[in-house]
Amino acid sequence: MGHEPVEQRGWQCAWRCHWSRCRPLLLLAATATAELAGISAAGATAASRRLTAAADTELLLLGPGAQRPHALPPLPAGVSPALIGHGVLRQLGLLPRTLVVDLGCAVAPATAHLRLPPPEAAGPAACLSSGAAMSRQRVVALHDDIVELHEREPEAFAIFLRNLVLLEPDSQLYLLDADGRVLASTGSVRLPPGFR
Repeated sequence: MGHEPVEQRGWQCAWRCHWSRCRPLLLLAATATAELAGISAAGATAASRRLTAAADTELLLLGPGAQRPHALPPLPAGVSPALIGHGVLRQLGLLPRTLVVDLGCAVAPATAHLRLPPPEAAGPAACLSSGAAMSRQRVVALHDDIVELHEREPEAFAIFLRNLVLLEPDSQLYLLDADGRVLASTGSVRLPPGFR
């Protein structure tokens, strides 16, 4: 997990105490970066990559044996993380509690999901190489919506949202999770040096 032992024990304790009440939150997002040729093994073409979020969501929630309208061909190597996730969530009994929030993908999944209104779900973000993938207004709106979800169901999202922060070190706005990973930003997906 890459953390100090004390942090690991805290996270593990939170998980053990709350896992049966948690509600997995799947945020679907896309960027114009997916349009670049050869960028991903998730789809051979830009057109198939536009389906990836819908296809993975359907595989995660419905499983491999179900009819999935946006199913993609199997990966050339390895197993889809969505298939692994399906098995884990099913074994833990959390599959029916999974909440899917579409943040503006080109194609919506054929499963139950929430689609946020603009500016949060204003379509795929711009290419990451632009340095301006999302507007400041959109990042702040996403932060506020996620915090509101937590306030409505504090036990359900307690583990994921316990340290969600907005950080503005370099005139770019970053939405971070508890581990300091960038969930959304107005620019780069990496924090500047010294901000970890």
